[in-house]
Amino acid sequence: MKQIIPVKQGDNITLTVNGLGSSGEGVGKYEGFTVFVKGALPEEEVRVTITLVKKSYAVGALEEIVKASAERVEPACPVYKECGGCQLQHLSYKGQLECKRQQVQDALTRIGHLNLEALPVLGAAEPWSYRNKMQFPAAADAEGVLHIGCYATATHSVVDTDACMISKEANNAIMKTVRTWMQHYNISAYDEKTGKGLVRHIMGRVGVHSGEVMAVIITSGYDIPHRGVLIEWLKRYVPGLVSVVQNINKKQTNVVMGSKTRVLYGPESIKDSLGSLSFHISAQAFFQVNSEQ
Repeated sequence: MKQIIPVKQGDNITLTVNGLGSSGEGVGKYEGFTVFVKGALPEEEVRVTITLVKKSYAVGALEEIVKASAERVEPACPVYKECGGCQLQHLSYKGQLECKRQQVQDALTRIGHLNLEALPVLGAAEPWSYRNKMQFPAAADAEGVLHIGCYATATHSVVDTDACMISKEANNAIMKTVRTWMQHYNISAYDEKTGKGLVRHIMGRVGVHSGEVMAVIITSGYDIPHRGVLIEWLKRYVPGLVSVVQNINKKQTNVVMGSKTRVLYGPESIKDSLGSLSFHISAQAFFQVNSEQ
């Protein structure tokens, strides 16, 4: 039997959200039909405008929160609404942990058909400033103003910021130092459309237990003007810095790193540990980003 679609694009409807999708969007039902609503939370009654309709679901833009969740909070980050880096800052940390537990419970029950209870999630002691690795894209806007930060949701438009609240402070210090160097010496940012410009991304890696820090500058070419100044400024302004690495990516692609890497200062890797295990972490190595958790 063919399902009747009860909404069309432009409709204004009210529904109750009963869960979260894989990208943190609210999920509700309208006359039995699934509707995804970015920014809505479980147990909320919301008014939305339908923006997209497919055979099995629709997408709605949040217009009004008629009844708010008890776990709704004001996002701490000033660029949260524009930035695509975080999805659930409007949900309390307690609420986030419960939603994660519920996702596991749903997988056990609905997919696994198992009569098992998912235990509460063990949360982090500090849910902020936890990422030991961050990579910040660099771009210039239409007026030529430098932007460094994170991509806006589902785009490659860079949301400018001085600091990311989930990143280790040393990574933010790397971003600030490279920004100052680029502005001072008029170093160009890469343009994905034209393939012109030098600096593509700025990356930081922090050894949480060793205290060692690596700065990585990802460029479209081999030569870096005023390279010596950049290294000296990073050594001066980034606590714990032991390594500066350049990665060269000449391809006109949105892939972050290229295949060629060279060390500009210090060793090619930093050290860190997890429990009794010690690791050497290079610029291109994989390592879990939340060491404490």
